[in-house]
This record gives sequence, structure tokens and C-alpha cells, in this order.
Amino acid sequence: MKIIALYGNGSSGKTTTLNIFLKKVLGKYSPNIIATSLCASSLSEYFDDTLNPNGTDHFVVLEIKSKIIGITTVGDNRWCLEKDFKHFGKCELCFCAARSNGKTHEFLKEASNGEVIIQYKQTRIDSHPPISLSKRHIKADESIAELFMEELNSLLQNAPYRFP
Repeated sequence: MKIIALYGNGSSGKTTTLNIFLKKVLGKYSPNIIATSLCASSLSEYFDDTLNPNGTDHFVVLEIKSKIIGITTVGDNRWCLEKDFKHFGKCELCFCAARSNGKTHEFLKEASNGEVIIQYKQTRIDSHPPISLSKRHIKADESIAELFMEELNSLLQNAPYRFP
């Protein structure tokens, strides 16, 4: 399985970015949901920020155009990451978060079975006028979510993976 990991420090926006990405995937492809920890009984409920807030960790396994992908927003704790990856056995591609080093980083090396791990780095953005800190974070989160969409589109088109 190929793994695309969003690396970053705690509270750097990894979970929020991956939740934005997940909502983009659900909105664009209307995939078959194989397994999930999300609290929803219909596709529209996946977009309900009350049921599934951007700051809450989730996993989902999706089938899109005969491809199985996994997405987890967990990444600050190895045990939690391992728990979600148990659902990703048939996935060709997984998107996840991880700390920049330490146990989650080690787990992803093991889980990739020698496959290339594509790494994106999420960092905190300093607050400088004229854009507020929250607007800067939203822009960075959206940008990385779009890069992840490009990676997913490459898989779905059987194209080679891009490298950042």
C-alpha cells in the first residue's frame, strides 16, 4: 500500500486538513463507503459539522472507481494510528497524519512495506497582517487538501504518483 502522510507538530492543522480533504473526496466522487468511524447514516450527514467537526479524528475506507483508499485523520498517537490502519488492509492508497518524528513516523515506515511514503509537511503559520491567523490556516489547509486530491486523481487515472 502507498501512504501519503501529512507530517506536522501537534496542533498544526493536520486533522483539519484531512477532514477538508475527506469532504472534498465525498463531494466529488460520492464513493462507496466500506468502513468508517464517522457518525452519519447518509452522505449529507458527513458534511454536517455538528456530527463530524473538522477538529475530530475519523477514519474511512472508500471504494472509488474500483480503487480502495483509506483516510484517517489520526496521527499524534501510534496506537490510534495502528488501530485505524487495521481497517486499511485492502487499500491501495492511504492518507493519514503523523508527527514529524517518533512512534507514528516509525509506524508508517513499517506499514508501507517498502512502498514510497509521500510526505507533506504541515507547519504553523505566523500571524501577520493583513490576513488573520485563522484565514492563513484555512488557506494552507485548503492548499494541502487540493494537493491530496491531485494525488488521488493520479491513482484513479492509473497515472504515476506525483512527488512534492
